[in-house]
Amino acid sequence: MLFIVGVKSIAEVWENNKTLNYLNLRMNNYGPEGFKHICNALGKNCSARHLNFSENALGDDAIIGLAEALKTNTNLDHLGLNEVQITAVGTQAIAEYVAQSNKINFLSVLGNKMGVEGGTITHLKCVAGNFN
Repeated sequence: MLFIVGVKSIAEVWENNKTLNYLNLRMNNYGPEGFKHICNALGKNCSARHLNFSENALGDDAIIGLAEALKTNTNLDHLGLNEVQITAVGTQAIAEYVAQSNKINFLSVLGNKMGVEGGTITHLKCVAGNFN
């Protein structure tokens, strides 16, 4: 389990090392506060190709921040967001990011309470054409 100090250190390394392209922080319980540090680093380092944040209690606001941070990343092709406690709001933010991304090939959002409010499933179906 990572605490704020640990996740800050990882974010700092990620921000400054442009050769890293795979980050797996699954099941680390760093929460939304720790995740902000990761998002800040992702906004400054566009080398990420594979990200997995599954099984962390992040919520919609954290995932909206992630979608915003990833807008500068044109290399990402794999994004794991299983069981991150997002609803239709967070799912829509990720769907919009995927729709504008030309590279992403894999998106996993299993185990979230996305529902069908606001057409969330429709949003994901609309971006499905981006997956090769």
